[in-house]
Amino acid sequence: MMRIFPLLFLFVFGTLSQSLFQLYQLNIPCNDGTPAGYYFRPGYGEGSTKWVIRLQGGGWCWDHDSCLARLKYSPWWTTSKMLPSFLRENESISGVPHEGILSSNPKLNPTHYNANQVYLWYCSSDSHIGNQSKPSEIDWHFRGKYIVTSMINELFDVQKPSLSTAKNILVTGDSAGGVAALNNLNYIYKLITAKRDN
Repeated sequence: MMRIFPLLFLFVFGTLSQSLFQLYQLNIPCNDGTPAGYYFRPGYGEGSTKWVIRLQGGGWCWDHDSCLARLKYSPWWTTSKMLPSFLRENESISGVPHEGILSSNPKLNPTHYNANQVYLWYCSSDSHIGNQSKPSEIDWHFRGKYIVTSMINELFDVQKPSLSTAKNILVTGDSAGGVAALNNLNYIYKLITAKRDN
């Protein structure tokens, strides 16, 4: 039996080492059209059937002016251009530390340090729930829901271990990612259930 839980705004200091996987499918872009991506670290031991999926937060934009300000002051949340292929321990790209429930330190994260860990990079400015590509007011993509869908599909079909082996899944996030965890929880559950049934 699979259990899936939401967890919001949890920070426990620790470390993270994950590899970048970019989603090159058509119509799965960041705001600027670059391919969206996520970081993944396989679980091991008793954690191999546990999964932590963290949806990165970082505010949002809603019109031409707010999106231009976002591009100027926090460009890392609009593109995948500046993503390293590997996140090392305590490394931060956007100023937000990659710690907490994704820590690999058993003293700081005793329940999930060895779980499969997924960190979805936030580059859609839509709280991971948008489904619009290049709206008329601004020349940006807002494809967060499709990015989530594509990531779940890859976690099933490409990654080892596969998400199909999960017994416990923790979906978490902070700020816009926390809103996304709440808004996407049932959707993610239905995606996983449908893939398991096929």
